[in-house]
Amino acid sequence: MATFDVEINSRKSAAAGEPLPANSPLYQVRSEDEAKAHQEMLKPGALVRIRGSHGMGKTSLIQQLLHSATRAGYKTAYLTLEAFDSTTRADLDSFLREFCLRVANALQIPDELDTYWDDFFGVTICCKSYFEEYLLPHIDGPLVLALDDADRLFSVQEVADDFFGLLRAWHEEAKTREIWQRLRLIVAYSTDLYVPQNINKSPFNVGLPLDLVPLSKAQLQTLLDLWQITPSDPEVSDLAEFTGGRPHLVQLACCGLSQNEGDLTALVEAALTPESPFSQSLLRLQQVLDAQPQLVAALTAVTTGTSPANPNDTDLCRLDSLGLISTANPRVKFSCALYAQWFQSR
Repeated sequence: MATFDVEINSRKSAAAGEPLPANSPLYQVRSEDEAKAHQEMLKPGALVRIRGSHGMGKTSLIQQLLHSATRAGYKTAYLTLEAFDSTTRADLDSFLREFCLRVANALQIPDELDTYWDDFFGVTICCKSYFEEYLLPHIDGPLVLALDDADRLFSVQEVADDFFGLLRAWHEEAKTREIWQRLRLIVAYSTDLYVPQNINKSPFNVGLPLDLVPLSKAQLQTLLDLWQITPSDPEVSDLAEFTGGRPHLVQLACCGLSQNEGDLTALVEAALTPESPFSQSLLRLQQVLDAQPQLVAALTAVTTGTSPANPNDTDLCRLDSLGLISTANPRVKFSCALYAQWFQSR
């Protein structure tokens, strides 16, 4: 694809609040570990763990990694566990069957699941056999398998324990078996709420960990340059505070500024209106909070300091995964001025 087309598609994705396409010039590498992940994927049996709340660019990073893997001649498959319905996620047999089918479909490999699925041996063994005896030999080379929104499975702990234990077992087998060295895993999730009962069966304490951080002021300036927006230095600082450096919000802000001649004051003043570039993101948060009123009470309590922050609290973890709050400091606070302004106007 021509550079011009990539840039056009990148701007369209940013304007729609969608993940940036592979090799997008708008994607900003935020740490040495992000750069290291591209090399990690070339290692036999690699596992990369990406953690970041909603809007921090997990899916965009996955697309960059898969693009690198494709250029290296590897097969790739992308799955989001959000696409699995709640009934499927609640049953291990149903979940593993659909997992296998989706991977085969992503690789454009014919379905042979019935040949390898025998309930006598147990569903995890069947799933392993399907990969070991069919999928991996069929592609005859390395496979980078990306699992996005892994935390969608966390609420069903029995299924989560078995599935993530299976991933950990495959990663361990790669140390001694060539067939499993072909598989390289990317697992992206938004919260640490899930704690496996057996740390030796968890994939969340091995491999290369990536904790996605906000964009720096310099990276924000780079994006503004790419969007051909020229604010003053104080305005760049104001924009960083308003968006919290969150890539999703920064891209939406850049889109809005590109349409209003770079008027940051106007963008901020109209941020809560239906015409705002942030309106769909705020509507999504509104729907989540309306459906879970206990989160409103928890958010009020921790951001006003009327209740101490408990890092193991379910509601606190949920607010963190939504990207509403920052728990990096001793005192919990809103992750950005936009969310504080929006919540206080409710």
